[in-house]
Amino acid sequence: MERYIYDDKPRKGLKAFIADLVRPLRNLFRRITRKPYLYFISEPHGTVETDDRFVQIETWPEFYAFAKGREFPVYRWQYDRFRQDNTVAFVALATNEVVLSYGWVTMKDRSLVEGHDIEGLPILFDFETPVVHRRKGYYTLLLKQLRNRMGGIIYALPDNRPSVCAIKSAGFAQYWPEPHL
Repeated sequence: MERYIYDDKPRKGLKAFIADLVRPLRNLFRRITRKPYLYFISEPHGTVETDDRFVQIETWPEFYAFAKGREFPVYRWQYDRFRQDNTVAFVALATNEVVLSYGWVTMKDRSLVEGHDIEGLPILFDFETPVVHRRKGYYTLLLKQLRNRMGGIIYALPDNRPSVCAIKSAGFAQYWPEPHL
């Protein structure tokens, strides 16, 4: 059996100690001052415009092999995510060499505000596009693949204009708070 190697390294020193003390206060301040998320929804459309670069991975060993083959960083939290949630899947647009855009999908309750999950629809979360591949439309392509295959609920901060534009371009409709017309 292959041993898993993680990039997580414990921080040492005074700077790390202070950061660990300040983190809970910083997170509380962010929660208090944070603007409400915008929620978007899309039902599955059934018409799948297949993209050979689309990847959906549902187990840790598959994810590890995928990441290792593309020099994609592997962290302990990714392992924990697969271990703690048996409905989670890693989704990405990737070539043989690199990952262009990626995110996570789950059927479990991961909503930030209670009451915004809809039974039977997956929740799409934690999407990211590596800096070198931003502004090339990969995030929108990935969201279109997900919308066509399974639909889902996705959220974004209103200040994150590129993400909000990509979500709308992919065909998701804002449902909370209700958009101003």
